[in-house]
Amino acid sequence: MKKDTFRVMRNLTLAVACMTLPLASSALAQTPPQNDVDTRQSPTLVFEDGTLVLSRTDGETILLERENDRALMKFDSDPEVWALSITPGPGNTELFKNDSERLFLRLTERGNLSLYTTDYPGEPLDVRPADASFDPPDLQSDDFTDRLSDYLTIRIGHKIIVRIDSPTEDDLVWMQEAATIVVKGIIKSEDHVDHITEVRILPGNVPDFKLNRQGVFTAYVNPDKGYAGRSSSDRVILFLKNRFNN
Repeated sequence: MKKDTFRVMRNLTLAVACMTLPLASSALAQTPPQNDVDTRQSPTLVFEDGTLVLSRTDGETILLERENDRALMKFDSDPEVWALSITPGPGNTELFKNDSERLFLRLTERGNLSLYTTDYPGEPLDVRPADASFDPPDLQSDDFTDRLSDYLTIRIGHKIIVRIDSPTEDDLVWMQEAATIVVKGIIKSEDHVDHITEVRILPGNVPDFKLNRQGVFTAYVNPDKGYAGRSSSDRVILFLKNRFNN
């Protein structure tokens, strides 16, 4: 019922916005506060499928691409592309969360979009259309796993080997991208990874992890789903911390 109500309110917002146009122009889940700040662009932009540029108060920009109840998001300051799901929230809002239930964006029925970070939960964003889009990652050189292994070994302080098992070259692009995200998560969990000696990236239907007693950390990736076919670095961190605590 709530979801139907939100759709009705969103459609009303779109209709009102169209009527007012000039005739010449045809991290982790939380309950957000209710203070809203209007974006400087048409509110219809954030409800429609497509790619947008979001501007923060400090000047940083974020690329956001929406398609139905899914979205991709990337900060200028972070190479990771975040795959988000869009679900109804309190007060006829939409909540943009990643696979660890971390809240990134909140969208009100009026078209106000806010960013949620640990230092600024509810930061208002300016919105404008984007010329850019989310392209597949570039295929890396043959020594990619060696370089990634060396980098991870240096950062963690003991030898860790990275291996990728990819059925095709087209899949390899996504397997390599997933490997970089796993390595990012492991580095951010450095206090909980003393026992890891090897990282394996394997194809699988559902993004998931496994860690055996021999110290082999396995990440399963579905290349057919692109950025949504692998786990986020947040989920890597949560998995490793939970294993360590248990």
